[in-house]
Amino acid sequence: MTTLGILSCVWQRPERLPYTLDQLAAQDYDDWHLYLINNNPELKNLVKKTIKKYDIPMTVIHNATNHGPFARWEVASQYIDEHEYFMTLDDDVNFKEDLLSSWSAQFSDEVMGWNGFKFQSDYWHREQVGPYEACHYVWGSNMVVPADVLRDPRILELDKQYVQCDDLWVCYVANHLQGVGIRRGNVYCYINQDGKDTYPGQHRHKVLFLESLRREGWRV
Repeated sequence: MTTLGILSCVWQRPERLPYTLDQLAAQDYDDWHLYLINNNPELKNLVKKTIKKYDIPMTVIHNATNHGPFARWEVASQYIDEHEYFMTLDDDVNFKEDLLSSWSAQFSDEVMGWNGFKFQSDYWHREQVGPYEACHYVWGSNMVVPADVLRDPRILELDKQYVQCDDLWVCYVANHLQGVGIRRGNVYCYINQDGKDTYPGQHRHKVLFLESLRREGWRV
């Protein structure tokens, strides 16, 4: 069993794929396997051409339908018995060669992320927490989830209109339905801001989705 399954989507930034693969190839930790999820059928040939240059442990999934970042959890469910942990890695994340080894030193039975928040009111009013501090929610751009959390079939029950809220959903299922803690980790990475993020357009969706989860009893 490989300890860490890495879930990364090719979608809005195909030009970033070589950077992501370069950064993974340079890691000083080797107990991992990449699941590269192509959400855009038009990019199939580009992805195939790009990955030929890399000798890293990788499985490529070409999706006919774009389920956005939620596709990561669908793929995790298919390979759930192959790994102890799964890590999400957005295509706009920059990181150093110790990202995976830093995470491996912090593996636990909790859901963890590189950036975490406590909600104050709606989704956009929140308090950022410090390293190792418990919180309500961690960003899906780089988060680590124990495989046991993802074995829960409710993970796959997210309403498809909220596929952009997949990280919020995983935190809800883990914390409210399973009683698993959510905590910010202590790793270094940063986002390459390029104006291609779709999340600002999901403002209302995220507010409504958080409120719906609160009505289900999530005390955040």
